[in-house]
Amino acid sequence: MRVASYRQLQAISQQINFLTNGRLGNLDAFKVPDNVVATPVPHGCTRISQIDNGRVRAGYRDNTTGETRMLLPPERDWWVDTPLLVLQLDQGPTCCGGAASLV
Repeated sequence: MRVASYRQLQAISQQINFLTNGRLGNLDAFKVPDNVVATPVPHGCTRISQIDNGRVRAGYRDNTTGETRMLLPPERDWWVDTPLLVLQLDQGPTCCGGAASLV
């Protein structure tokens, strides 16, 4: 199963490179930006929300140090240049997904 999954990711990565004429080289182009927190809230921290420039922002506060970390960048349009990859994969026997949508 691991080899099949690896090969599928290789194929997706190659298609991304091909379809974008190399502009997006591979799957690494879709990794979460460094200024976005995409991890669970650490132990010893409390979830918080605050209003910042008319927006409600979420984050967490360390109960020991009082340090606060927000989950998303402060800029309103931080996501505009972030590529999004959405895959539609058939999860059944060959061509069943396509046949089901045609019926």
